[in-house]
Amino acid sequence: MDNQEIAYLISKNIQPLFKKLPNEFRINEKIAILKIRHENNYFLDREINELDELGFDDYVKPNFKVTNTLLDNFLSRDQKSKIKKLCWVLNSNESYAHKFKQSFEENKFKTVAEAVKYASKIYRYKL
Repeated sequence: MDNQEIAYLISKNIQPLFKKLPNEFRINEKIAILKIRHENNYFLDREINELDELGFDDYVKPNFKVTNTLLDNFLSRDQKSKIKKLCWVLNSNESYAHKFKQSFEENKFKTVAEAVKYASKIYRYKL
C-alpha cells in the first residue's frame, strides 16, 4: 500500500495512523500515551522496525511510517495544539501547573477533553 492509499484510509477513519486507545484505559494513561507521541514528534519519518527495536508500546507507536501528509490526515492542527498544551502543563515546574499535575497523577480527570480544557486555561492565563 502506498502513502496515498494510506492517507485516504486514514482520512476516512478506516485505518487509523495510531491504534485507538481502549475505553478501559484510565484517562491519565491515555494522556501519557498522547504525550509520548507528541514528544517524539509523532515518530515522523521513523521506520516502524526502529520503533519496535526501541521497545515502544503498540499503543504508542504508529501503524505506518508517519509522513507529514499522513499526520495531517490523522490529527488536525487543533488536536495537535490541544496535545501540545497538555504536554506543556505536564512538563512545567511552575506553581500554576501543580494542581493540574496532581489531578493527572491521581487520575481525577473524567475525560481527556476535561484535561485539555483545564490545560488550555492554564496555558492561556498561567493560572
